[in-house]
Amino acid sequence: MTEAADARPATTRSGWVRRLIGWMVPHKRHAYVAFGVAIAGTLISSFAPIVQKIIIDDVLGGERGSATPWILLLVGFGIARFVLAYVRRFSGGRIALDVQHDLRTSIFSQLQRLDFARHDEMQTGQLVTRASSDVALVQGFLQFLPIGIGNLLLFAVSLVLMLLLSPLLTVVMLVVLPLVLVTALRLRT
Repeated sequence: MTEAADARPATTRSGWVRRLIGWMVPHKRHAYVAFGVAIAGTLISSFAPIVQKIIIDDVLGGERGSATPWILLLVGFGIARFVLAYVRRFSGGRIALDVQHDLRTSIFSQLQRLDFARHDEMQTGQLVTRASSDVALVQGFLQFLPIGIGNLLLFAVSLVLMLLLSPLLTVVMLVVLPLVLVTALRLRT
């Protein structure tokens, strides 16, 4: 077992988020990269509509010069988002797999510490199957976490930018959004 797995918090009273962070701490470099590039990609996505507004309203409206630099900026945004998404997926997947490995190693070590009489009392196959599926769920959650944080940030930044660009359209969106959410939740069931 690794030193990182030995340093995990053993308390069961702390919440699941704190315990999960305890497992992520040894791999914090990948976590910082995954969350950092997710935030950067989100900010780029948020500011692309402003550039589009400039192209449509100002350049095509005749108030500004050429559209070429603005279109090149949009292409640059697209390339940057592609690179950042690749790095986010790689780093997010890496931390998810590293934590999954640490959890599996810890479970195996705990099973090895049990005496033989205890092994006879338990159905080891069911225990290992349950642990394996739970660890896979944690891995999936960790892999999705940077994307989820990025989406929440995208919503907040987009809401502010939308308010600046068109306050009336923002109000309409805020009125309709709860109805869309309720409809989506009802359609899931």
